[in-house]
Amino acid sequence: MASPIQKYPFKPGLPWQIEIVDLEGLISRNQGFLKVPHRTDFFHIFVFGDCSPVHTADFIPVQVTPGSLLFLNQNHVHQFDLKALYSGKVLIFTDQFFGRSPEDIRFLGTSRVFHPLDGNPVLEPGSKTRTRLLRILDWIREETSEPGEELKEEMLHTLLKEFLFLADREKRQQEPAARFGRTDLDLTLAYRAIAEDFFTEKKPVAFYAEKLLCSEKRLGQATGKILGKSPKSVLDDRVILEARRLLAHQTGPVKEIAFSLGFDEPTNFIKFFRKHTGMTPVDFRQTLPR
Repeated sequence: MASPIQKYPFKPGLPWQIEIVDLEGLISRNQGFLKVPHRTDFFHIFVFGDCSPVHTADFIPVQVTPGSLLFLNQNHVHQFDLKALYSGKVLIFTDQFFGRSPEDIRFLGTSRVFHPLDGNPVLEPGSKTRTRLLRILDWIREETSEPGEELKEEMLHTLLKEFLFLADREKRQQEPAARFGRTDLDLTLAYRAIAEDFFTEKKPVAFYAEKLLCSEKRLGQATGKILGKSPKSVLDDRVILEARRLLAHQTGPVKEIAFSLGFDEPTNFIKFFRKHTGMTPVDFRQTLPR
């Protein structure tokens, strides 16, 4: 049985739950846990320098290009490629720090950089946008390093929001879905947001169509145009992702994971998992690092 994937909290003792860390120093100090799959309770934004590692995110190898950015939310299981060079910075923050309002929380749940339509968490910004993003990073680092408490947290929150909005806008402009009408795109995003809340409880697409005040056919037209998938495929993908995370993170019986994902019988979960991955849950666990 593979060892459970460890989850690490945000560094204690900092006055605010936001920090910028140099990648080279981070790796040199923490090679032990970075070389194996792990997860954290905070968000990562990697801002790469002149390097091309293959970073693993949710068990999928992600090829990094020089100058690109990698966005990982707090639920990602990820692993560093310690055979390759890393250079650049990583901006980390918690949802408690950013989520000051319902609008902030909604943004984190639907942001295109943290929830890309194409599944690619890498952003390759244009030179103008990258320059602006780097400038904001410098301001954030300056704010966190200088003394003084007055309005410090408000300033850091404002700078982080500007960074995320700028990156999100760039991602939206680069996505193929940008050429489609906003109605299909908005309906697809609304479906994914609702599915995030109910995917372990509700499997029928009709439930989501009713929530969205549309027909199943209309929902299928939207997800087909934007994602190239049916609503059921989108929901199945989310269930499989969570199943992989739980199988890697928990050491309990498969049947407990099956029940937590809304399956009445473990055998139904095993059939579902094999259909979508080509292996049983036990086989998948055996592929994980020990």
